[in-house]
Amino acid sequence: LLLCLPLAAIAEPAQANHHQREMCQNLIQDGAFNFYLEENCSFNGGVSRKFTQIIKRQCADIFTDGEALALSEEAIHEGTMRFEGFDKSQFCSANRSGYDAAGRLADDFLKRNP
Repeated sequence: LLLCLPLAAIAEPAQANHHQREMCQNLIQDGAFNFYLEENCSFNGGVSRKFTQIIKRQCADIFTDGEALALSEEAIHEGTMRFEGFDKSQFCSANRSGYDAAGRLADDFLKRNP
């Protein structure tokens, strides 16, 4: 799973709002999937915590708590479905580089936006 932090779009207000929602949806789901990896693969880079920090800064008032929870649950469900198709070792190995890359991107974002 390739995780990335989209750059802010310069556009008309309605289009910018759409891009903000899309970016926040991706951040919420990517953060939830990384949490799933931390819980099931014992990854310990704190990537989901970093995503939570970014979401709090960039996505306040974009989704209700219920909507954010539903998005997170959807990502975790997808993770569970993928996990069931592999053995644990294969699943974790296949997702390690994406997890590490997401952590580096999150670190960079948090450094640039303290």
